[in-house]
Amino acid sequence: LFLARGQHRLAVLIDGDQVGPSCWEPMLEALSEFGQIVDRRCYLQSRLLQGRSCHKRWAPRLDENNITPIVTEPSDSVDDAIIRDLSKLARREGKTKLDGIAVASRDADFIEPLESIGEQGLQVFIVVNTFGLSRGVWR
Repeated sequence: LFLARGQHRLAVLIDGDQVGPSCWEPMLEALSEFGQIVDRRCYLQSRLLQGRSCHKRWAPRLDENNITPIVTEPSDSVDDAIIRDLSKLARREGKTKLDGIAVASRDADFIEPLESIGEQGLQVFIVVNTFGLSRGVWR
């Protein structure tokens, strides 16, 4: 991609089973150096939002960070929902076309789909939170 740094249109997909609210702000800040984040999604199992304390903790953080919650039922895994959306997002055209997609997760389930998206010419970012407070953005 031949855009100046920071001019890319990015989507961020967060595996809510793996990456909690305390990581979102630093992650979004790090990714914003690579472009404008135009689509922010956090994938959550419905069970995570059932408890009152959980809902109180997650709902405000989703709003504060302009993240759209994608709630899956127990019969549909978060990983499957993310992989489906990766494919759809990579095919966007026209004004909604993306220059890159980031996935935040602690598992390796998304490597193969992201490699495929990278081969289509999109920037690919894998965001991880390792060893407690250390964070990394790999592209």
